[in-house]
Amino acid sequence: MRQTELMARRIRQGIADRAIGYIRASTERQQLGPEAQRAELAQWARAHNVTLLEVHEDSLSGGTELEARPGLLAALA
Repeated sequence: MRQTELMARRIRQGIADRAIGYIRASTERQQLGPEAQRAELAQWARAHNVTLLEVHEDSLSGGTELEARPGLLAALA
């Protein structure tokens, strides 16, 4: 399942018309780097008639503590 499909499942249909995006790439082996993730987010937003207000990014390991993830913290705020 694509990442954008997972995101779509988290949004209740008919309620969200605006979204904050979050992307993360931890290694060079990551199949979907930051640029590709941004493109996927933009495509998803257009397909679902959602305005993407901001996109926050972290380049770190998935095991990194929440407090050390400035992009995620900004997206949640």
